Amino acid sequence: MVVAATTLTEVLRGGSRDATVHRILSEVTVVPIDADRARAAGELLGRVGLSGHQCALDAMVATVALAQRRPVVLLTSDTEDMTRLTEEPGRPRRERVEVIRI
Repeated sequence: MVVAATTLTEVLRGGSRDATVHRILSEVTVVPIDADRARAAGELLGRVGLSGHQCALDAMVATVALAQRRPVVLLTSDTEDMTRLTEEPGRPRRERVEVIRI
């Protein structure tokens, strides 16, 4: 299991409630967002016609998902945008990122 480093921004708040998140993070790989991945996320936003801060975070998560060995399951509360961001029409369906609402 992997998580994009940007997801930490969405789930950590600096309080005692973070303990559960830290326990989970100790079991997963946190993928850093470097300049190349950030650039790829911006280009992805341009290709699918999305913009804004929330979409920027989603695009960084999408680039992490797209870079993983298949099969890939992406858990999200925003299935509409994440499906657009991970769409790969040139790939066989069984190899595409599966987006699931949580």
